[in-house]
Parts: sequence; C-alpha cells; structure tokens
Amino acid sequence: MSIKQKISQAIRTLLTVSMLVAPLMVTHAFEGEDWVLVKYFNEKMDKANQGDAMAMFSVGQLYERGRGTKQDTMQAVIWYERATENGNDYARARLGVMHYEGIGVPKSIDKALPLIQQAAEAGIPNAEYYLGIMYENGDGVKASKKQAQKWYELAVKHGSYRAKSRLQALEKGYIQVGKKKAKPAKTSSKVNLTSALRNAVLDGNWQRNELAAGFLPSNMTSCTKLKNNTIRCM
Repeated sequence: MSIKQKISQAIRTLLTVSMLVAPLMVTHAFEGEDWVLVKYFNEKMDKANQGDAMAMFSVGQLYERGRGTKQDTMQAVIWYERATENGNDYARARLGVMHYEGIGVPKSIDKALPLIQQAAEAGIPNAEYYLGIMYENGDGVKASKKQAQKWYELAVKHGSYRAKSRLQALEKGYIQVGKKKAKPAKTSSKVNLTSALRNAVLDGNWQRNELAAGFLPSNMTSCTKLKNNTIRCM
C-alpha cells in the first residue's frame, strides 16, 4: 500500500470514529443541564477554599451571574470581599462597582471610592473607567474634567471600549462635568436557545465591527440565564 493510500485510509478511519463519537458528546451536552459550568464552579470553589485569591474572584463572578450555581449577589459580594482581602485587584474593582451601583449591597459612594481608586491605581481597566465616571460626576471626589480624562485614557489604553466612547464624548463637549444625566431606560431582549447553545453564547465575549456588542455577552452587557434555556442581556 502506498503512502497516499495509507493516509487516505487513516483519514477515513478518523472520520468514521468522529461520526460515532460526536452524537454521544452532543447528546450528553444537551441532556446534562449546565454540567460543564457546575463542574467548573466546583473546581473553582475547591481552589477558593484552599486560599486561591483568583479562584475566590471567579467564584464571586459565578455567583453574580448564576453560572454553574444559583445566582446569589450576596454570596458574590462575600467572595469578592474574601478575594480582595487576599490581594486580588480584579475582585476589589468589582466589589467597588457593586457598592457604587448598589448591587447585592446598599449603594455607598464612601465604600465604593477607596476600592475603585485602589484597583484603578493597580491598572484594572474597569476600575479606571468607573473612577473616570466618579470624577466626571463628582461622586465622592471634586468633579474634574482633567482627572476624568486621565482615567478614561488609562482605561482605553488597557482595552476598555466603554471608556473610549466616554472619552470622545468628554473631549467633544457632549458631557458636562459635574452634572449627572438621567440614565437611559434599560432595554432587554430574550432569546430561546438549547442549553448547550445558550452556554456557548454566554461564554462568548461578542463584538460587532471590532466593538463590544450591546445585545450579546460582552464587556458592556450583563447577561443572565433564565428558565427554558433563555438568556436576558441588559
């Protein structure tokens, strides 16, 4: 048998095996409700209980989003606090935002500011973005266009799309520093998906024209899992 024939036979064998195995894998993924996320949650919880600060942060994220476990913002806060105490600046940034927005805890600018400020100084882009907003609005600090611009620029440098649009609006004079604008009404969309496809969608960080998507999971949306394989993005 020639080398070419051997290669052809190997490819046919591989394709045959793939066809036999693939249906089993798909069936398992569809029938096992979130089994991958549950396994991931349990693995992160084990590491968190062993003192891994990044795992503590991940557990907080999973609780906040209801991924692999029941959504529980209070538990998310607890794990973000533990991660922060162990020096994780990503958790510090998220905890600060939750205090700033009043998510899982009463809204408190006084508690939010030092957390966001420390995380921003550590180079966490989301914290830099929110510190820019706080200087823009005068939340806990003296309103300052210069400071807002500084923190937006740093956030853009570290990959924040939201900061980029905010910075452009600030530079063009569309934003009046120190004057809060009413937040636009939140809109939401629901999509019915199979459990496996839903998980694939939620795992993505979607973009449109190289910018964060506003209707799928991205760094500017918050998407949660609902019943009947439905997701909602805000």
